[in-house]
Formats: sequence, C-alpha cells, structure tokens
Amino acid sequence: FTNDLPEPTSEVVLILRANLYREPNPYLSKINLDSTYPSGFNPGWTKVRGITDSDGNKLNYDSESLPPTSQTYSLKNTILRVKLNKPVEPGEEGSIVVDFSTKIPRKKEGDMEYFQGVYTWRFGWYPVLAPSEWWRGYDRKVYSQRKLITADYEVQLTVPEKFVVGGNKVDETEVKSAAKKGDKKRKLLEFELKEARSFPLVASANYEKYRGEFREFTVEVLHRPGYEERARVLASYANEILTFYSKRFGKYERDKLTFAQGAVSGYFGMAADGIIVLGDSFFGESQLALSNITNRLSEYLIAHEIAHQWFGIGVGADLHTQNWISEAFSEYLSLNYFHHKYPEYKPNLFRFEENGLIRSFIESQLGYINLRSHMFELPYIVNFQKGFDEAIVKPRQDVKYANATQTRVYKKGYMVLRTLEGIIGEDSMNEFIRGIYENYDEDIVDVDLLAEKVKAISGKEIPEDFFHDWLRTPGYIDYGVSGLTREKLDSGNYSNEIRVTKSGSLPAPVELQVLLENDEKITHTVVLKEDKKTIKLETPERVKRVTVDPNNYVMD
Repeated sequence: FTNDLPEPTSEVVLILRANLYREPNPYLSKINLDSTYPSGFNPGWTKVRGITDSDGNKLNYDSESLPPTSQTYSLKNTILRVKLNKPVEPGEEGSIVVDFSTKIPRKKEGDMEYFQGVYTWRFGWYPVLAPSEWWRGYDRKVYSQRKLITADYEVQLTVPEKFVVGGNKVDETEVKSAAKKGDKKRKLLEFELKEARSFPLVASANYEKYRGEFREFTVEVLHRPGYEERARVLASYANEILTFYSKRFGKYERDKLTFAQGAVSGYFGMAADGIIVLGDSFFGESQLALSNITNRLSEYLIAHEIAHQWFGIGVGADLHTQNWISEAFSEYLSLNYFHHKYPEYKPNLFRFEENGLIRSFIESQLGYINLRSHMFELPYIVNFQKGFDEAIVKPRQDVKYANATQTRVYKKGYMVLRTLEGIIGEDSMNEFIRGIYENYDEDIVDVDLLAEKVKAISGKEIPEDFFHDWLRTPGYIDYGVSGLTREKLDSGNYSNEIRVTKSGSLPAPVELQVLLENDEKITHTVVLKEDKKTIKLETPERVKRVTVDPNNYVMD
C-alpha cells in the first residue's frame, strides 16, 4: 500500500465484509430469511489467523465495527485496525501479510454466496484495504462511506479440476493430489488484474466457456450447458457496446471482458473489474414468452452493466452518498447507445419479427413501450406524485424512502444528466464524459469535481449552482404552456403571444417548439426565473401547436 495521507501513518485498516453474514438478523421476518437462505441460515465469515510485516514480524491489530449503514445484523469484527512496527511516511510504500480463511455462505441473493453450484463474490471475499481516511481513527461519518480504491492483484487459486473460474488467467498447472481413495484432481490457477477496484470471484464446476474473438475486444461468456447460442448473442451485443463506448467515451483498457451466468433468476446484472454476472433469466427465460421479444431489454441492461467499466468500476465514487456517479452515468451511456441504434421517440423496447396475434395482444394491452418514457420518466413522475421524491446525493443512512432508491439514483439521476446535455449540447457532454473517464478512471470523484470540469467545458451556459440544486436538494421543475393568442396582421403575418409557466425551484433553460399550419417548425429557447413569461413571436403562417421541451431534455 501507499500512504497518500499528508502525514505519516502508524496504522492501516482492513475491511472484513464477509463477517456481515455471520449471524441471522433477528429483526427480519422468517419469510424474509427463508427467501434468502432456502436451505436454512448458513453463515459467512472471514477469520484472520495472523498479520505480519514483509519480514515476518508479528503485527498487533484490534477489531472494530462498521456503522449500521446497511440492513445487516452482524457488525462486529468487520474492521481490523493494524498497528505497524514503524511509521510509513507520506508517499512511501508499506506492506503487510495477512493469513486468513473465508467461508462463503450458502444463500440466494445473487452475490457474496454459493448457490446451485456457483460461487459469486465481487467485492471483499478477502480482507480489503480501506481508504486512507479510515486510517486516522474511527469516524462514523467517514466509515459510512464506501469507496473502492484501486490496486494491482496477483491471485492463486487451487480448485477442483473441472472448475471454470472467471477472470484474467495467466497460468494453469495440475496439482498432484495425495494418494488417497476418492481424491479428485486439482489445478492451480494464477490470475493477474492491474488497477482494479477488486478481484471478483465467479466459479463453478458446471460452467462451459464461449470465447468471442473480435477485432478489438475479446468477450468470454461462462454459461451452463445448453446455452451456447445465448452466449454467442451476448458476446455479439457486448462487442457492439464496447466498440461504441470506446469511440465516444474513451477506450476500454482491458484485453477481455467476461460474463457469467448467475444462479439466481431475474433480469439483472452486477459488474466488477472485467467481469459481469447476469441473472439467469438472460439465459434460461429468454425464449419463454416469444422468441427475441426480450432481446432489446437484455441489450439495454447489458449496456448498463458494461458502462460500469467506465463509471463505478472505472471512475470511482462514494457508493453510499454519491452512488449516482456510478449508476446515473451508466444509465446515460446505455441510453446513448440504445438511442444510437433504435428510434429514440418511437416504440423501441420490444421487437416483433412480424404481425400476429401476440403482437396485437401486447400492443392492445400496453400500447407502445418506449424505454426512456416508460422506464425512466414515468417512474420518476409516479414517485414524485406519491411524495417519495428526495435529493439524489445524500448519505445512505439519511435516505427516507429506500423503496424508491433505484428510481431516485438511477432514473432521476439519468434525467439530471439528460437535462445537462440539453443545456450544453451533445458534443460538449461527450467531451465532458470522455475527459472524466480518461483522467480519473483510477480515482474517486465527487459532485464538486464534476461541476468544476463541466463548467470549464461549457462556460456560462450552466445555471449557477446547477449541480447543488439538482442533486443535493429535493427540488423539481414543471414547465407548461398556459395559453396562446394569435392575431393576423395587415401584412399577412401572424402576431403570437405564448404564455409559458414554470413551477418548482430548479433552474434550466427549455426549448419551445412552435408548429405552423404548413408544418414548419420554429424553436425558441426560454429561460424562466419567474413563474410565468409571455413570449411574443411573429410568424408567416398561423401557429397550429406550441410544445414545451419537445425532445424531453429537461427533468420536467
């Protein structure tokens, strides 16, 4: 480790995340526990047998507890404060050696578990070095943060011969087993992962491996038998997405991206360095309703998880307080890709190969489904109307409505970035995102840094305190057109008065689109600091319709 504090340190801190699973939570219902532990409660833990310096000298350490920022019961022995034999000066390197064992719990959540023959643990199956702010002494506010710092990993795993393990494998050798009856052959796998926020573990004896070699990228898919066709489709999507992101937002730096079929059903994904675990529904349920109907939904979700290699896994953030940097930016990249490929303002989520009974039924029951309108804007509006809306950036322990977290952080967060794009333009937005990724992909960034960088690109176009108002307050904005007066002039032109209204505290310029009788469109940018404004406009034809924010940029 490197001491990046401005003063010498005589202590470092390790996080033992597996100890969060040592005990069942007595405050949760039995039904809840049974759904997580189908075979009964099964603990997880990490036991540290000893810590030494690089010369083998014993180091002392004390255990502490994480603050209760997550819904878990086991908090004891989740932190180790290690006392060094000699101080490490600012900028200097030190090292410790930890002898530990981890028990992976049998449970069904999709991560940090062993379920149906699959081991999945993305962050912290080993003792993790905590951010340097933690080394100064216990501070609940600081300990409540979750920052994944980058490191270089070299990992050796001894596993049964049939095990397939995801990751950047550099060597594999057979291990001689003891000559006992029933002994199975084992192998030693060696992995290397540079500048990573974790070393993720995904392994199973049931996996088969599909490897797609494309012009710029290699995509590997670990899947259960019978799903090679789905793996090929997945690899094809991944290559398209990686290529698109690399050209627009900065190149993906790793040689390979690995996907793994998770054991838990559902359309969800979980990203880590170089590895993405997908819910089993991507594979096992894709053809149940109608062949290919879910492909676009899958493609969008895959694009979101791949985008985490740029934000969240790439550019880091405090995932407790500013998780929107991970999730909203990933949503922005994924919709950018989706709208590049499919019509942005038309039905675009379901793909029908031909007309027929099922298509007619779905369209008659659901109407048309547009990804942004129905999965981003509508959930935000419903949350707002039900009173569940709150600030995007706030400590996790201060959030009032945990049930609305995904809509608030993912969807509303995306809509803030979409509003920003509407203000500064698509080219400046792409330049902003590329600059953040290329300059801070190993760092932890925050709202203040992002505000500084985007203002440097866009100048005075952004309203003062845009990031503070839109992210740190529960403010909203609601534009409307309350009236239109038209008068024909002696010249034959028309004099129009358009009355625009605004409620809410958030500031943002908005585009007004005027449609004439001859279908000509005139656009006009409006900035409202007050709650209403009258726009006077002379047109050569009669005005047929006035639309505020026709391209759905503003989080209205």
